[in-house]
Amino acid sequence: MFVDASALVAILSREDGYEALTDCLDAAMAPMTSALAIFETVSAIARKKGIPVEIALTEVDALIKAAAIAVIPLGAREARAALLAFETFGKGRGHPAQLNTGDCFA
Repeated sequence: MFVDASALVAILSREDGYEALTDCLDAAMAPMTSALAIFETVSAIARKKGIPVEIALTEVDALIKAAAIAVIPLGAREARAALLAFETFGKGRGHPAQLNTGDCFA
């Protein structure tokens, strides 16, 4: 299961419904995320909590470690898939989803 930045932010910020996300994460056989999702999560947590990036990174790293989330590399195959997602669902492409960069990579 891929764990995207929005799920990580929701868990760390204890947003409404975060418990269900935590349950899914606990039940996942092989949760994974990417460096891009980590970047998005850290920047969002720093902004939302008004804390330095270094502290936000510590919080994110602790969650990743506690949940045994593997960080997978992004390569050419993932870039192509993200571009296909952008073409169909990206911001400014006419689809109501209006996906951003992180969404396309997720």
